[in-house]
Amino acid sequence: MPLYDEIPPYDSDRYPPEQTISVLRPYISDERFERMARVVSHRTRHVIPVVEGSYDVGNAMAILRTAEGLGYAEVHMVETVAQVEKGKRSSKGAEKWLDVHEWPSSDECLTHLRQRGYRVAVTAVDGTTSLPDLDFSTPLAVVFGNELEGVSAHTMERADIRFRIPMLGFVESYNVSVAAALVLYQAFLARPEPSPSSDNRDRILLAEYMYRSVRAARHLLDRARAEEDM
Repeated sequence: MPLYDEIPPYDSDRYPPEQTISVLRPYISDERFERMARVVSHRTRHVIPVVEGSYDVGNAMAILRTAEGLGYAEVHMVETVAQVEKGKRSSKGAEKWLDVHEWPSSDECLTHLRQRGYRVAVTAVDGTTSLPDLDFSTPLAVVFGNELEGVSAHTMERADIRFRIPMLGFVESYNVSVAAALVLYQAFLARPEPSPSSDNRDRILLAEYMYRSVRAARHLLDRARAEEDM
């Protein structure tokens, strides 16, 4: 369920992407449209951040902001008590441009991601793999735990990979939002060059961004449909 719910979610079946782009294009400046197209071309689902049990809305929203800024398209949030409305200031609206899923349990979230072909990696102080050696070449879901206990024991047991973030000081762990930023940037550096989507996903995403950017988008699209049916 998307966190950004001020407008109804974009429905690509009701509003086909090409029609959406055509109808809404006159209401978006050339500069804005070009930026949207550029952002879409760099969006990736190769790595998916998962936030488990966050107590602190500021941390949760900071992770969303980092993920959006580095080009990630999707974030999953599990059993988090973060209040989205209170945290929008920290995320600077990042949730508007992300596909954010909320889950009541880690089991449901991890089962969903495994069915989609993702391995599961978790941050752990005693991880056997160091972050610089983490393999990002195949789809990977990275779980970040809460501010007190870290990743839950149950999720640790289900993980395919346990990795540690190098630390050379006296403290034993980073703040969760800092840890997420370090990991997501490492994954960003390892990311292959973007290539056009083969399943029309890029066009759907561009249409969705345009839909979210035009205040009267639903009205304009419904009117266009009605005119076609006349």
